[in-house]
Amino acid sequence: LVPSRNWDNTLTGKLINYSENPDSIGWDAKNKRWYAPPKNKGYDTNQFGMGVDRNQTPGFKDKVKKDKKGREYLTAEDERNLRFLAIDRANESANKRYEYAQKTTGIKGSVSPKHDAITVSAIYNLGPGHVARTLFEDKNIMNALFDRKSDEYQKSVHK
Repeated sequence: LVPSRNWDNTLTGKLINYSENPDSIGWDAKNKRWYAPPKNKGYDTNQFGMGVDRNQTPGFKDKVKKDKKGREYLTAEDERNLRFLAIDRANESANKRYEYAQKTTGIKGSVSPKHDAITVSAIYNLGPGHVARTLFEDKNIMNALFDRKSDEYQKSVHK
């Protein structure tokens, strides 16, 4: 499967890259591979690359390989494809949340690109269920979602 767009160049992709692995921990530039971060350094050792989680990313088990030392890794291409597919799924989930918010609030407006990127990256990082239970249970937060001039939505997500 090939992702539908190059998420690295979008605000959503930049937010995810920043929040997941801004220092590129685990990157082997010589072999173009992503390894899990080192143990006992405070990193999530289930993460490969920019947020591909061993336990939560569908398709991970089909793409992970082992090097000559028996260490697991993802190729740069596989990591990117898995990440982009996960972002596509988060984007689909966000669109469902927007429809729900429109029905609940009665607002017919659209979500700003900034608020969309914040929502998609929150779903990517936290999961759709958590985001639905925290952000889309509060009518004030849903109203702020459609307010293009306000930072209230961003503040709510940050909390």
